[in-house]
Amino acid sequence: MSEPQSSRANLSIGDVSELTGSSIDTIRYYERVNLMPEVERTSGGHRVYTDEHVRRLAFIRHSRALGLSLEQIRQVVDGTEGGSYSCEEWQSLLNLCAEGIVRQIDDLRTAERNLREMIDACGQAELPNCRVVERLLAGEIPQ
Repeated sequence: MSEPQSSRANLSIGDVSELTGSSIDTIRYYERVNLMPEVERTSGGHRVYTDEHVRRLAFIRHSRALGLSLEQIRQVVDGTEGGSYSCEEWQSLLNLCAEGIVRQIDDLRTAERNLREMIDACGQAELPNCRVVERLLAGEIPQ
């Protein structure tokens, strides 16, 4: 997935996709929303990428995996490029993400508990008479 840290230049979008595991559509999207550095183009209009693009894309992918939104990533990128983003601000942002993950885990545990209760309440009837489906259609969700 990644090569040794030798300097890479003149990479195609396919090369960057292969190096990072990001789809070509995702790379183009990140360019459109200005999360990627400016991309040079050949006289024929083909994009030409460098190590800087590969590093930025890896940063975006790793940040997304940690739960950061694209807007939060933009704040970090803009702040670090402008020299105004501190380590303390980065830690604060990561703490917010960690708290969000804890809330998501709690929500998933609640959803699992609700599903288990519905499964336990199932009377094994055929679909037109299934109590689980009837409860979901009626908007009843166990708390």
